[in-house]
Amino acid sequence: MRQNNGAEAMPAQLTNKGRLIFDRGSGETRVRWLARQMSAQCRPAPGLGEAADMACFTLRLPDAFPLPLTGGICPVALPPAHWTDQQVLEGLNGLGAGVCLVIGATPAQRATLSRCCRSPETWWVGPDDAEISALLLATEPLDALSRLIARYVRVARVSPYQTSNAVRRERGFFGRAQILSHIQHSPPANYLLVGGRQLGKTSLLLELERRYAKDPAVECCYCSIGFRPIAALLARVLGLPPETDLQSALRILAEPIPGQRRLILIDEADNFVEQDAGGAHGAPYACLNAFRSLSDEGHCDFILAGFWGLYRRTILEYHSPISNFSEVLTLGALEPEACRAMICEPLGALDLRLVPESLVDRIIEATGQRANLIAILCNEMLKDLTLASRELTEVHLARAMDSQSLRSALDGWSELTTDRVGARLDRILCYALVEQDRFGFADALDRLAGLGVAADAGQVMASLTRLELAFIIAREAGRYRWQVPLWREHLLAEEPASLLEREISN
Repeated sequence: MRQNNGAEAMPAQLTNKGRLIFDRGSGETRVRWLARQMSAQCRPAPGLGEAADMACFTLRLPDAFPLPLTGGICPVALPPAHWTDQQVLEGLNGLGAGVCLVIGATPAQRATLSRCCRSPETWWVGPDDAEISALLLATEPLDALSRLIARYVRVARVSPYQTSNAVRRERGFFGRAQILSHIQHSPPANYLLVGGRQLGKTSLLLELERRYAKDPAVECCYCSIGFRPIAALLARVLGLPPETDLQSALRILAEPIPGQRRLILIDEADNFVEQDAGGAHGAPYACLNAFRSLSDEGHCDFILAGFWGLYRRTILEYHSPISNFSEVLTLGALEPEACRAMICEPLGALDLRLVPESLVDRIIEATGQRANLIAILCNEMLKDLTLASRELTEVHLARAMDSQSLRSALDGWSELTTDRVGARLDRILCYALVEQDRFGFADALDRLAGLGVAADAGQVMASLTRLELAFIIAREAGRYRWQVPLWREHLLAEEPASLLEREISN
């Protein structure tokens, strides 16, 4: 349901030329019509230009808006009717970088500003009467606004594809339906969410937090621990003083909340688990054992997300006291339909399309359905577009596949563990086997033996498991294949035989 924001009713009457009557109200009234249509919050802002005579407002757009405006804010400038286009443009310079709607006071001024603002060098959107009418009458106004912006501002500047950090907006999150449904609709339990870097663990946890925020029966809190003390993290989550010790925080967690259960999402948990295993909190695994007790007693459940440290300590260690602490959920490929939506929906919000449409399938196949690589390719393709371009072609895709951004993403695999022996074995296996389409465990052992590399079966299996969790290889019917064709092509181009020889000689 849209917010009213105290705005006047938007006029529905049209002139005989089909143009929405937009000039009868004050400037503020016009902005509030826009705000109402966008379900946005409207606030006055300091004036712009000479003597601050150009009125300015801010629209705080809802999270469903597809473009990543800073703070979700879009300024709206209302120049006086007697100002020249040069005066308006000079006044807009005071806003700095960032999308700004410029609504002229008269049809003539709006037409002039529309021509002046269509520049790849600026951030200004000066809709003419036809564009304002379309915006005010759109059935999907947020998408209409994003398409309007894309006609005035270079799309690379407002790319909806997030290539770094986690996805923090619901509209930018795609897929993972099976994992989300399993967690939400199963009896309360603990989970380990395991996967390599940039596979979307944080984005998934944040999506869970958003979903549980709508559930009054669950108090869900997300936190990223990294190298911080667990006591300080729990204190922040529980609203306790920063100096609160671990035992005090655990006692608070044991206190029931009437009508609610607690769910704590702990991201970047590898270092915490390693430290806890080593006795950093008293006896080995003292904190995780306390977590298990809290869960067994129905006080609190936990989802820990991490990579090799988390998996090794909780799954591979036979004598680990928390080997049955939780269910393991491995983050793998994004669902094909989610990949397609991730490519096409943001492009549609920019009024763009891939030509031919088969490029969508090529992207999905080349990336191995890995979300971060899809986002990087799509983002790179936008960088070559002009304001008039509405199509992305094979030329754009080829340039994206040869971009430095993609190469950097494909390079971050060679140190999957802090164990130097294990990391070296990972690299040797990849260099030695990358030319084979498929291989088995015995093939890996034989290849290493032929190279004179000393590694027992347990070390090799651990390395293959690590490469599988990192989305380098996938296991099917007892055989392994390479997950990401782009990654494999990248490594083959690096002369793996030479890299293998160098690795063995070191």
